[in-house]
Amino acid sequence: MMRNKKMAAKRRKPKLFKAALAVKAAAREKMGTPPPTRTEPSSKKRTPEKPKHKRTLGDLLGEE
Repeated sequence: MMRNKKMAAKRRKPKLFKAALAVKAAAREKMGTPPPTRTEPSSKKRTPEKPKHKRTLGDLLGEE
């Protein structure tokens, strides 16, 4: 019955207008794109962590 019949393509919905995106696009045209930035590593990751596991008796005796 439905051999060799293609379905009609679905019409795309136009995107909603967002004022913030329009302002940013206008600023990019006028000023150019901003330079890329690097994120600073968080202070929590910079501090050394405590060991996750207690040292074993074998490790403690092996140090001497």
